[in-house]
Amino acid sequence: MLESALYIAIAVFMQFALTMNVVRLRRRHKVAIGDGDYPELQRAIRMHGNFIETVPIALLCLSVYENVVMPPFWTVHALGMMLIISRLMHVISLKTRLPLLRVLGMVGTLLAMIIPAGIIMLHYFRIIHF
Repeated sequence: MLESALYIAIAVFMQFALTMNVVRLRRRHKVAIGDGDYPELQRAIRMHGNFIETVPIALLCLSVYENVVMPPFWTVHALGMMLIISRLMHVISLKTRLPLLRVLGMVGTLLAMIIPAGIIMLHYFRIIHF
């Protein structure tokens, strides 16, 4: 089962884009460390930081869910798409300053972590099986 690998690869490209955005803004504003009190750079650093704070654990949960629980493949895709779409919503919200989109992005991200983690626990304690 390699379904989660697709979402790991997509997340790597998203991470790369967020990193390069921070690098570009650091060069533009000549800021090596910190944010130099530039709001644009502050937002870029938070977009990147929030991604790093949430996506690795979500992808780990997705991969463990796929390989330990061995659920129907479509559930892995549903959770993976939820994670990727939610992260895109979060980035767009910080660029456009749409707070509702940010909330929806974070809720989707948290659900993409909690749902597989909960199912893993239920599976571990033999409460559910696929």
